[in-house]
Amino acid sequence: TKAYASEADAVILDLEDSIAPSAKPAARSAAAARLASDAGRPDIIVRINPRDTEWYLPDLVALVPRQPEAILLPKCTGPGDLLALDHHLEALEVAMGVPVGSIGVLALATETAASLRCMDYAGVTPRLLALLFGAEDLAADLGIEARDVDGAHTAPIAAARSALLIAAAQARVPALTRLGPIRAILPGCKRRSRRRCATALQASCASIRTSCCRRKRRSRRRPGAFNGPSR
Repeated sequence: TKAYASEADAVILDLEDSIAPSAKPAARSAAAARLASDAGRPDIIVRINPRDTEWYLPDLVALVPRQPEAILLPKCTGPGDLLALDHHLEALEVAMGVPVGSIGVLALATETAASLRCMDYAGVTPRLLALLFGAEDLAADLGIEARDVDGAHTAPIAAARSALLIAAAQARVPALTRLGPIRAILPGCKRRSRRRCATALQASCASIRTSCCRRKRRSRRRPGAFNGPSR
C-alpha cells in the first residue's frame, strides 16, 4: 500500500524470493487481483518465478489477462530463456485477447553462473525493456562474497557487472543495478567523473516507459495471429 501511494517510478509485485513455496498460489491470486483493481495503471511490474520452476507458467496464465506493464524474469540464464518467455507471452496474449506485444519484459541477467555464458540479447524480442544486475544471488551461486572489506564488488561480480553493461549496450536497452529509486540515465550523469559515468548501471524507469510506448506502437502494427516466437 505504501509503495502505491509513493512517488516511485514503478511498483513491483514480487512472486519469487519474498514468497514461500506454500504461499505461491495465494500470492499469484493476490497479484492478479491487484492488477485487476488497478486496471490501466501504467507502472506495475510483476516479478514472476524462474522459468525452470513449477510456478512459472501458472504465473503467466494468471497475469497476462490483467496486462501488467511488464514481467520481470529472474534467474534468466540467457537469450533462450528470454525467447521462451516471449513465445509464451505471445501465445497467451493471442489466446486471451490481449494486444500482442503489449507486455514488456525486464530480465535479471546476472543471477547465476550459467547466465554469464551467453549474454547476446540483441534482437531477441522487442519486448525487452532493460537488463538487470543481480550481485547477491550470483555471489551465492559462485560461493563467494559479493563485496570485499572495502565494500567494493569482488572481481567476479565486478566482471559480471561490466558484462551486463556491454550486453545492454549491444541490445540497446538500459542496464539497471537495482529496482529502487532509479533516476540517472546511463549516458547522462553529467556531474560524475567520466569513469563513473562509463560504469554506472542506473537508468530511469521513465526511459523504460519510453521504450514501452514505442514497443506498444509497434505491436499495434503486428498481426494478431500467433506465428511463433518473436525475434
